[in-house]
Amino acid sequence: MPTPTDPTAPATTRPALNPGQLEQLCGDLGRAAVSEMAGDFLNEMPDRLSEIHRLHAAAQWNDLKRAAHSLKGLFALFGAVALSDLLQTVEEAAGVEDARTVGTVLASLDAQAALVAGRLRDWRQQPPPS
Repeated sequence: MPTPTDPTAPATTRPALNPGQLEQLCGDLGRAAVSEMAGDFLNEMPDRLSEIHRLHAAAQWNDLKRAAHSLKGLFALFGAVALSDLLQTVEEAAGVEDARTVGTVLASLDAQAALVAGRLRDWRQQPPPS
């Protein structure tokens, strides 16, 4: 049975948002498309985070595991790998119904997501690199 990673371990030294990942995505899809996708994600993020908290409070472990998995992928797509890693921990902990680990991670999730959201908004406002 997999064990969740330690949510109390020191934070990674990776940046909150990796702009290189965003630029690579822009190379694949175009900056306008990525900016629009990021805007949609920013609009949906508060509801998705609220859903994660609601599912934890209701001990709906399978639904929480799926919600964390989905959000993890979106954060990774936009270059928020450290936050994606936190959601991996939530996903793993939900899989073994570890309410304590999920609660520990969720205590910092919103603040870290807000930091990523701010950086993603800033990225959307910047002109493309030359």
